Amino acid sequence: MEFALIVLPLVTLLFAIIEGGYLLRTHLSFGAAVEDSVRRASVVGNDPKADYYILQALGEDLELAPEDVRRIVIFKPSNPRQGPPSSCVAGTPSAVCNVYSGADLERDAGTFGIGGIDSHWDPTSRSIDLDNPDLIGIYVEVRHNMLTHFFGAGFDLRQVAVLPLERGTS
Repeated sequence: MEFALIVLPLVTLLFAIIEGGYLLRTHLSFGAAVEDSVRRASVVGNDPKADYYILQALGEDLELAPEDVRRIVIFKPSNPRQGPPSSCVAGTPSAVCNVYSGADLERDAGTFGIGGIDSHWDPTSRSIDLDNPDLIGIYVEVRHNMLTHFFGAGFDLRQVAVLPLERGTS
C-alpha cells in the first residue's frame, strides 16, 4: 500500500525532470540558433541571396525537424527592441518583412534573389550605409514536442533577435 502512494509522485517527478531537461536543451539550442542566424544576417547585409544564407544558418543550427518550425520572419525593425509587425507574425509578408516556413529551410538557392520568394522586403534594398545602416530582425516560432506527453503534447517557443547590418562583401 505504501509503495502505491509513493510511486505516483516519484514517476511524476521523474517525468518532470526528463521533460524539464529536454525543454531546457531545446530552449538553449533554439536561442543560440536564432542568435547565430541574426549574426549571419548582419554580415550578409544586402546580398541578393541574403535570406537564403540566413535560412541556411538557421537550418544548420536548429536541432528540430523542419515540420516543427512554424514560422520564420526576417524583418526591418525601426529600433533594436522592436519585434516584427503582427501581420508578418500572422504569415503575411510585406515591404518590411519576408515570411518563411520550416519547409523553406530546405529550398534551393535559385528560388531566392531578384524576383525570388524574398522579394517582399528585397535584400538588395537593405541599407549598409556606415552612418545609418538598417536593422535586421529575425523572429522564429517553433513547436517543442514533449517526450512523454505526461504534461501535454507540446507548446510553441518564440525568439526574436535584432542587429544592425554591417558593410560586408556585398
